[in-house]
Amino acid sequence: MSIEIIGNEKDLPNDVRTHDQLTLLPEKYLSSDPKRPLLLTTSQGEKFTYALRPLLYSVLAILIIECCERMAYYSINTTEQNYLTGRFSPNWNANMSENSASEFLSSGNALTYTVPLLGGILADGVFGDYWSITLGVAIFYIPGLILTWLTTFPDLLGTTFNTNVVRAGALILIPVGSGLIKCCVNVFGGKQYHPILQANQVEQYYVLFYVAINVGAMFATLVVPVLAEFSMEAAYAIPVFGFIIGLAVFLAFSKRYVNRPPERKALFGTLKLIGNTTIHCKSLKKSKQSNGGPIPDSFVDGVKRLLIVAPVSALTLPFQIAYNQMSTIFVSQGNAMRTVATVFNSSFMSNFDCIGVLIAGAIVGSLLYPALEKRGIRLSLATKISIGTFSGALSMLMAIIIQSKIHHAYLEEDGAKISILWQILSYSFIGIGEVFAVSTCYEAAFTIAPKEQKAFASAIQLFVTGGLSNYICMGLLKVFESWFPDKDNKNITEAWVGSGMTKYFWVLFGIMIFGTILTLIPSVRNWLERLRENAIEANALSESSTGKDEDEIKSETNESIEELGEEDIVQIDVEELDKELVEIIVN
Repeated sequence: MSIEIIGNEKDLPNDVRTHDQLTLLPEKYLSSDPKRPLLLTTSQGEKFTYALRPLLYSVLAILIIECCERMAYYSINTTEQNYLTGRFSPNWNANMSENSASEFLSSGNALTYTVPLLGGILADGVFGDYWSITLGVAIFYIPGLILTWLTTFPDLLGTTFNTNVVRAGALILIPVGSGLIKCCVNVFGGKQYHPILQANQVEQYYVLFYVAINVGAMFATLVVPVLAEFSMEAAYAIPVFGFIIGLAVFLAFSKRYVNRPPERKALFGTLKLIGNTTIHCKSLKKSKQSNGGPIPDSFVDGVKRLLIVAPVSALTLPFQIAYNQMSTIFVSQGNAMRTVATVFNSSFMSNFDCIGVLIAGAIVGSLLYPALEKRGIRLSLATKISIGTFSGALSMLMAIIIQSKIHHAYLEEDGAKISILWQILSYSFIGIGEVFAVSTCYEAAFTIAPKEQKAFASAIQLFVTGGLSNYICMGLLKVFESWFPDKDNKNITEAWVGSGMTKYFWVLFGIMIFGTILTLIPSVRNWLERLRENAIEANALSESSTGKDEDEIKSETNESIEELGEEDIVQIDVEELDKELVEIIVN
C-alpha cells in the first residue's frame, strides 16, 4: 500500500497583514493577543505570537540599530584611508602609505566578515539573536569606536601617534563587534514575520533592510568627511554617540520582539554531522535513516541546505569585489582628482553609492516588484544577481574612463586635474548593483537556511561575500602591486598617471563580466529556483508539524488505514501525528 500525504499549508495565505484576513485562517494560527493575533506553535510545543504589521510593531527598531551600526561603521571606513595617511591631519596621523592603508582597511573588512561564523554559532546555539546583538555592541563595538576616537586627540595617548591603539580599536574591536552582530540583525528582523502566514513580506523587508543600511551610510559619509576636514575629534565622536542612541532604541523595544530561544541541540547536531562526514570523507546522504544511517532525513536535508548557502552566496563574489573598491581604490583615485567646493572630496563621494541605493531601492521595492507581481512575474534570484553584477561591471568601466581622463588632463593640459564629480557614476552603479545583488543574497540565505540555523546561515553568507571577497582583494593588491601608484611620490595625480591602474580596472571589469554571464546560464538559474522552492516548502512543513519528515508520517499513518483495501481518496484526522487534517491517497 502506498500513501501520499498532502498537507493543507500550501492553501494558507502568505501575506497576512489585516484583521479581515484573520477570518480566513484556521483557529490554530490565531492567538488571543489583539496586538499579536498570529500564532505559531512549534514542533516542541512552544508558542510565538506575531503582529499583523511587524514593520511598525518591532522591525522598525531593528532597522534603526542597523542604520546606526552602518552609520558608525562607514563613519570610520570611508575616512580611515585619509586619516591613516595624513590627508585629514597632516601633523597627527599613522603616516601610512596609500597601499599600506588599503591593506589595513582590507584586513579589517576581512575580519569583519569572518567573525560572523563565530557570531552565528553563538546566536543559534548559545545566546540567541537578541543577546548576541546586545552583547556584541556593548562589549566590543562601542569600546572599539571609543578607542579609535581617542586616537584623534593629539598627545592624549602619547607624544606620538599611538598606532597600537588605533589597531586595537579599528582593526580588532570594531571588526569583531560588527562581525558578531552582522549575522544576527538581519535574521532577527526576518524572524519578526510569521514564517508561514507572512512569508511573502520577507522580500520587502530585505529591501527595506538594505535601504536602512544606506541611510546610515549616507548620513556618515555626508557629515563625517566634512567634519574631518576641520576636526577629526568631532568627526569620530559622531559614530560613538550615534551608536549609543541606536542601542538605546533597540533595547526600548525589547518586549515587542519575537525572541525565539537558541536551538542548541540542532546547531551542535549540525556541527557534529558536518564534522563526522568531513573526517570520514563520506556523503551526508549516508547519514539518513532512509539509507541506514542514524539521522532523520529531514535534519540531514536541512544541513545540506545550510551548506548550500556558501555556493549560492559565492555567485555574488564578483560584485562584492567591485563593491570593496569603494573604500580603498576609489578613494585613492579620488585623491588624484580635483575637489569641488571643498565638500566634494574623495571621502564624500561614497554618498553617491548611498543615493544610488536609495533611489534604486525605492524604484525596485515600490514600483518594479509590485508591478511585476501584479502581472504574475517574479524575477529569479539568478536574474537579480546578474543585473547587480553587470551594474558593477559598468562601475569598473567608468573607473577606466576616469583613469583615461586623468592621464589626458595631466599630460596634455600641463598637470591639470579633472573634477572629482566624474566619480558620481562609478559610485552610483555600485549602489544600483547592491539593491539587486546584495539584498538578494541576504534574502536567499534567509530563505534557504533551515529554521534552526538562520544566523549561522547568514554568517556563512557574510563570510563568503564579505570575508572571502576581501581576502581575494588583498590577494589582488599583492599580485598587482607593481601597477599601483608610487607611494613615495607626493604628487598623487602624477603617481596615478605613471601607474598601471587602468590594467587593474580592466582585470576587475573582466571579473564582473564573468560573474554576469555565470548567473545567466539556465542551469544555474534553475538550480537556484529549485533550491528556493524546496526550502520554502521544507521550512513551512517543519514550522507547522511535529518535525517528522514525510516518510515517517507515511509509515506511522499506514497503521491507521490497513483496513482500507480499495483505491480511494479519504480524509483521516491524524491529530496524534501531525495535528492537522491531511488527505491520504490510498492505492
